[in-house]
Amino acid sequence: MIKLTEHIIKSFVTHPDSVEVSQQTNPDGSLDLSISLHPEDIPLVIGKQGKNIKAIRCLVRLKGALTGVRVRLNLEEPPAA
Repeated sequence: MIKLTEHIIKSFVTHPDSVEVSQQTNPDGSLDLSISLHPEDIPLVIGKQGKNIKAIRCLVRLKGALTGVRVRLNLEEPPAA
């Protein structure tokens, strides 16, 4: 799941080396994926009216459904300067 998410995100951004995806398994068996990236890349990943991030979430949830796992995708905010 991490490889798929990283591959999709890296195709959008201008700083692909700064993309980090972490995974946490919840007690109910679901997965939480957290994406952290360069601050300049956040608008590219979100897209106009959130269309890009919605599409990415849809693809990741679909992959999770095919494997029988509920997946939640979170975009982490960069630390304040």
